[in-house]
Amino acid sequence: MNDKTIEDFIDYNIIGYFLVGGGDDKGDDIRMYIWKRKGFSRFLSKHVYGNAYGKDLELLLIQYYVDGPLKAPNMPIKAKIRNYSNKNKDIAVAFPVTPDRFHDAEEPERRRFVVGTTLDAIDLVETRLGKRKLDIDFARLRSDVFTASQEFLKQPGRCDE
Repeated sequence: MNDKTIEDFIDYNIIGYFLVGGGDDKGDDIRMYIWKRKGFSRFLSKHVYGNAYGKDLELLLIQYYVDGPLKAPNMPIKAKIRNYSNKNKDIAVAFPVTPDRFHDAEEPERRRFVVGTTLDAIDLVETRLGKRKLDIDFARLRSDVFTASQEFLKQPGRCDE
């Protein structure tokens, strides 16, 4: 009898993104750096696979609270890590997206913001969960995200092209 399930055959990205707030073009500004054709998630999907980093982390959710006309409720002042869910094997890290950190920045700084917050999230989660006896290969995850980030940062043109 075959013990494999459909999950054994599916590669998924262990890193997910979620936007809260914004309005006008504020949410669209950061959205294109994540999900458009040249967005960071496209580069992550080439290098980062959820089943490659151990069995105790299935999702690292990065939540961007976007400062704009539609104020994000409970917008953190600085990065804030949520609690780890043993049941779902996931954890979230919230980051504020403010004009001085993102909207007023030029193209290269905006890309570095997305990459930097992603790498910061990995570091924060490792610090939070490092003392537990969990099967999570943070070094490999960080390395694969770094590889994807180098391609993302070097690509020519804007992310919305």
